[in-house]
Amino acid sequence: MARALLGVLVLLGASCATEQTDPPGRAIGLPSRDGGGDAASDAEASPPDLDGGDTTVPVGPGPRDAGPDARVDAPACTAASDVPAPPVPAAGLTLIAYSLTGFSGTQGSCGWSYGYVAPATGSAFLPMTQFDDAWHVQDQTYWTYLARDVGHPNGTITSGGRVAVEHWAVRRWSSNVNGAVRITGVVRKATGATGGNGIVARVAVDGAKLFEQVVTDETGTGFDLAASAKIGSTIDFVIDPNAGDDGADSTYFEARVWR
Repeated sequence: MARALLGVLVLLGASCATEQTDPPGRAIGLPSRDGGGDAASDAEASPPDLDGGDTTVPVGPGPRDAGPDARVDAPACTAASDVPAPPVPAAGLTLIAYSLTGFSGTQGSCGWSYGYVAPATGSAFLPMTQFDDAWHVQDQTYWTYLARDVGHPNGTITSGGRVAVEHWAVRRWSSNVNGAVRITGVVRKATGATGGNGIVARVAVDGAKLFEQVVTDETGTGFDLAASAKIGSTIDFVIDPNAGDDGADSTYFEARVWR
Protein backbone atom coordinates (compact mmCIF):
# COMPACT_ATOMS: atom_id res chain seq x y z
CA MET A 1 0.00 0.00 0.00
CA ALA A 2 2.90 2.37 0.80
CA ARG A 3 4.35 1.93 -2.70
CA ALA A 4 0.91 2.46 -4.27
CA LEU A 5 0.53 5.68 -2.28
CA LEU A 6 3.99 6.77 -3.45
CA GLY A 7 2.88 6.29 -7.04
CA VAL A 8 -0.14 8.52 -6.45
CA LEU A 9 2.09 11.16 -4.89
CA VAL A 10 4.38 11.09 -7.93
CA LEU A 11 1.42 11.76 -10.24
CA LEU A 12 0.12 14.52 -8.00
CA GLY A 13 3.60 16.07 -7.80
CA ALA A 14 3.92 16.12 -11.59
CA SER A 15 0.62 17.91 -12.04
CA CYS A 16 0.25 20.09 -8.94
CA ALA A 17 3.63 21.00 -7.45
CA THR A 18 4.61 24.61 -7.78
CA GLU A 19 7.91 26.38 -7.38
CA GLN A 20 9.49 26.55 -3.94
CA THR A 21 10.77 29.20 -1.61
CA ASP A 22 14.00 28.86 0.33
CA PRO A 23 15.67 31.03 2.96
CA PRO A 24 17.40 34.25 1.85
CA GLY A 25 21.12 34.81 2.10
CA ARG A 26 22.24 31.30 1.16
CA ALA A 27 26.00 30.71 1.02
CA ILE A 28 27.79 30.99 -2.30
CA GLY A 29 27.47 27.78 -4.23
CA LEU A 30 24.20 26.62 -2.67
CA PRO A 31 21.25 26.10 -5.01
CA SER A 32 18.72 28.94 -4.99
CA ARG A 33 15.02 28.18 -5.12
CA ASP A 34 12.67 29.91 -7.54
CA GLY A 35 10.09 32.25 -6.05
CA GLY A 36 6.51 31.27 -5.41
CA GLY A 37 4.57 29.11 -3.04
CA ASP A 38 4.57 25.46 -2.19
CA ALA A 39 1.82 23.00 -3.03
CA ALA A 40 1.59 21.95 0.60
CA SER A 41 2.22 25.34 2.23
CA ASP A 42 -1.39 26.10 3.13
CA ALA A 43 -2.59 22.63 4.04
CA GLU A 44 -0.02 20.27 5.48
CA ALA A 45 -0.52 16.59 4.90
CA SER A 46 -0.82 14.35 7.94
CA PRO A 47 2.57 12.90 8.90
CA PRO A 48 3.15 9.33 7.78
CA ASP A 49 3.03 6.35 10.09
CA LEU A 50 6.57 6.43 11.44
CA ASP A 51 6.38 2.86 12.71
CA GLY A 52 6.19 1.30 9.28
CA GLY A 53 6.36 1.89 5.57
CA ASP A 54 9.02 3.22 3.25
CA THR A 55 9.88 6.22 5.47
CA THR A 56 11.61 3.95 8.00
CA VAL A 57 14.02 2.13 5.70
CA PRO A 58 17.26 2.08 7.77
CA VAL A 59 20.43 3.70 6.57
CA GLY A 60 22.94 0.89 6.14
CA PRO A 61 26.12 0.67 8.21
CA GLY A 62 29.50 1.52 6.75
CA PRO A 63 32.64 -0.61 6.71
CA ARG A 64 34.33 -1.35 10.04
CA ASP A 65 37.96 -0.53 10.78
CA ALA A 66 39.61 -3.95 10.92
CA GLY A 67 42.80 -2.71 12.59
CA PRO A 68 43.42 -1.92 16.27
CA ASP A 69 44.42 1.70 15.68
CA ALA A 70 41.71 4.36 15.84
CA ARG A 71 41.70 7.56 13.84
CA VAL A 72 43.10 10.53 15.78
CA ASP A 73 41.19 13.76 15.12
CA ALA A 74 42.81 17.18 15.45
CA PRO A 75 41.50 19.63 18.10
CA ALA A 76 40.10 21.77 15.28
CA CYS A 77 37.58 19.01 14.55
CA THR A 78 35.62 19.95 17.68
CA ALA A 79 36.51 23.61 18.32
CA ALA A 80 36.71 26.76 16.19
CA SER A 81 36.97 30.44 17.05
CA ASP A 82 33.89 31.31 15.00
CA VAL A 83 31.64 28.57 16.45
CA PRO A 84 30.38 28.71 20.06
CA ALA A 85 31.02 25.58 22.09
CA PRO A 86 27.85 23.51 22.44
CA PRO A 87 26.35 22.88 25.89
CA VAL A 88 27.79 19.84 27.66
CA PRO A 89 24.92 17.41 28.38
CA ALA A 90 26.49 16.03 31.59
CA ALA A 91 29.56 16.57 33.73
CA GLY A 92 32.65 14.64 32.71
CA LEU A 93 31.78 14.28 29.03
CA THR A 94 34.20 15.27 26.24
CA LEU A 95 33.11 16.40 22.79
CA ILE A 96 34.61 14.04 20.19
CA ALA A 97 32.63 15.03 17.07
CA TYR A 98 30.87 18.25 16.10
CA SER A 99 29.21 18.68 12.72
CA LEU A 100 29.76 22.46 12.55
CA THR A 101 33.50 22.50 13.21
CA GLY A 102 34.18 19.20 11.47
CA PHE A 103 32.60 20.25 8.18
CA SER A 104 35.03 20.07 5.26
CA GLY A 105 35.33 19.82 1.51
CA THR A 106 37.18 16.53 2.02
CA GLN A 107 35.16 13.37 2.53
CA GLY A 108 36.17 11.65 5.76
CA SER A 109 37.88 14.68 7.32
CA CYS A 110 37.33 14.65 11.11
CA GLY A 111 35.41 11.41 10.55
CA TRP A 112 32.57 13.13 8.66
CA SER A 113 31.20 11.96 5.32
CA TYR A 114 28.44 13.51 3.23
CA GLY A 115 26.09 11.39 1.21
CA TYR A 116 22.56 10.31 0.49
CA VAL A 117 20.26 7.31 0.32
CA ALA A 118 17.88 6.63 -2.57
CA PRO A 119 15.26 4.51 -0.72
CA ALA A 120 13.51 3.38 -3.88
CA THR A 121 16.58 1.35 -4.84
CA GLY A 122 18.11 0.42 -1.46
CA SER A 123 19.48 1.60 1.87
CA ALA A 124 23.12 2.05 0.82
CA PHE A 125 24.94 5.24 1.81
CA LEU A 126 26.16 6.89 -1.41
CA PRO A 127 28.82 9.63 -1.10
CA MET A 128 28.13 13.01 -2.69
CA THR A 129 30.75 13.92 -5.28
CA GLN A 130 30.41 17.66 -5.97
CA PHE A 131 31.63 20.36 -3.56
CA ASP A 132 31.42 24.16 -3.80
CA ASP A 133 30.86 25.40 -0.23
CA ALA A 134 28.36 22.56 0.08
CA TRP A 135 28.23 18.91 -0.97
CA HIS A 136 25.84 18.06 -3.81
CA VAL A 137 24.63 14.87 -5.45
CA GLN A 138 24.35 16.63 -8.81
CA ASP A 139 23.71 20.35 -8.62
CA GLN A 140 20.82 21.63 -10.76
CA THR A 141 19.60 18.05 -11.28
CA TYR A 142 18.58 17.34 -7.65
CA TRP A 143 18.01 19.57 -4.62
CA THR A 144 20.04 17.15 -2.48
CA TYR A 145 22.90 18.90 -0.68
CA LEU A 146 24.66 19.28 2.69
CA ALA A 147 26.34 22.48 3.85
CA ARG A 148 27.99 23.09 7.22
CA ASP A 149 24.77 23.58 9.13
CA VAL A 150 21.98 23.17 6.55
CA GLY A 151 20.89 20.35 4.29
CA HIS A 152 18.15 19.56 1.81
CA PRO A 153 16.68 16.30 0.45
CA ASN A 154 15.09 15.65 -2.95
CA GLY A 155 11.59 14.33 -3.45
CA THR A 156 9.22 12.71 -5.86
CA ILE A 157 7.14 15.88 -5.45
CA THR A 158 9.57 18.62 -6.47
CA SER A 159 10.00 21.74 -8.60
CA GLY A 160 12.56 23.88 -10.41
CA GLY A 161 13.16 21.30 -13.11
CA ARG A 162 14.71 18.82 -10.68
CA VAL A 163 14.38 15.09 -11.27
CA ALA A 164 11.49 13.65 -9.27
CA VAL A 165 13.27 10.98 -7.23
CA GLU A 166 13.53 10.58 -3.46
CA HIS A 167 16.90 11.23 -1.83
CA TRP A 168 17.56 11.38 1.89
CA ALA A 169 20.51 13.69 2.69
CA VAL A 170 22.79 11.89 5.18
CA ARG A 171 25.55 13.43 7.29
CA ARG A 172 27.63 10.52 8.65
CA TRP A 173 30.24 10.35 11.40
CA SER A 174 32.47 7.26 11.64
CA SER A 175 33.50 6.43 15.18
CA ASN A 176 37.13 6.34 16.32
CA VAL A 177 36.22 5.15 19.84
CA ASN A 178 34.90 2.02 21.51
CA GLY A 179 32.22 2.15 24.18
CA ALA A 180 29.33 4.30 25.33
CA VAL A 181 28.69 7.59 23.54
CA ARG A 182 26.09 10.31 23.89
CA ILE A 183 24.61 11.95 20.78
CA THR A 184 23.03 15.39 21.06
CA GLY A 185 21.93 18.11 18.70
CA VAL A 186 19.08 20.09 17.24
CA VAL A 187 17.07 19.94 14.02
CA ARG A 188 14.66 22.56 12.69
CA LYS A 189 13.54 24.22 9.48
CA ALA A 190 16.15 26.67 8.25
CA THR A 191 15.33 30.32 8.87
CA GLY A 192 12.97 31.54 6.16
CA ALA A 193 12.11 28.07 4.80
CA THR A 194 8.38 28.64 5.09
CA GLY A 195 5.72 26.26 3.86
CA GLY A 196 5.91 22.63 2.91
CA ASN A 197 4.96 19.60 4.98
CA GLY A 198 8.29 19.42 6.83
CA ILE A 199 10.91 16.70 6.90
CA VAL A 200 11.50 13.49 8.82
CA ALA A 201 14.72 13.73 10.84
CA ARG A 202 16.47 10.54 11.95
CA VAL A 203 19.55 9.48 13.88
CA ALA A 204 20.83 5.92 13.38
CA VAL A 205 23.84 4.03 14.72
CA ASP A 206 25.08 1.22 12.47
CA GLY A 207 21.70 1.30 10.73
CA ALA A 208 19.68 1.00 13.95
CA LYS A 209 17.30 3.93 14.32
CA LEU A 210 17.51 5.76 17.65
CA PHE A 211 15.52 8.90 16.84
CA GLU A 212 12.81 9.86 14.36
CA GLN A 213 10.76 13.05 14.31
CA VAL A 214 8.69 15.03 11.82
CA VAL A 215 9.96 18.64 11.87
CA THR A 216 7.71 21.33 10.39
CA ASP A 217 8.83 24.67 11.86
CA GLU A 218 11.77 26.82 12.92
CA THR A 219 11.36 25.80 16.57
CA GLY A 220 12.28 22.22 15.72
CA THR A 221 13.43 19.76 18.35
CA GLY A 222 16.52 18.72 20.25
CA PHE A 223 17.72 15.17 20.82
CA ASP A 224 19.85 13.50 23.49
CA LEU A 225 20.58 9.83 22.82
CA ALA A 226 22.68 7.15 24.49
CA ALA A 227 24.41 4.59 22.28
CA SER A 228 27.26 2.12 22.12
CA ALA A 229 29.85 2.48 19.38
CA LYS A 230 32.86 0.63 18.10
CA ILE A 231 35.76 1.82 15.99
CA GLY A 232 34.23 2.17 12.53
CA SER A 233 30.63 2.40 13.76
CA THR A 234 28.57 4.85 11.69
CA ILE A 235 26.30 7.50 13.18
CA ASP A 236 23.93 8.91 10.58
CA PHE A 237 21.95 12.16 10.70
CA VAL A 238 19.23 11.89 8.08
CA ILE A 239 16.97 14.45 6.36
CA ASP A 240 14.04 12.69 4.65
CA PRO A 241 11.52 14.65 2.51
CA ASN A 242 8.33 13.90 4.40
CA ALA A 243 6.01 11.84 2.18
CA GLY A 244 8.34 12.50 -0.77
CA ASP A 245 7.53 16.24 -0.87
CA ASP A 246 10.73 18.35 -0.84
CA GLY A 247 9.03 21.77 -0.89
CA ALA A 248 10.75 24.30 1.43
CA ASP A 249 12.83 21.51 3.00
CA SER A 250 16.00 23.44 3.85
CA THR A 251 16.85 22.07 7.30
CA TYR A 252 19.23 23.19 10.05
CA PHE A 253 20.73 20.01 11.53
CA GLU A 254 23.47 20.29 14.18
CA ALA A 255 25.03 17.10 15.56
CA ARG A 256 27.47 16.35 18.37
CA VAL A 257 28.97 13.16 19.81
CA TRP A 258 30.33 12.93 23.38
CA ARG A 259 32.05 10.34 25.55
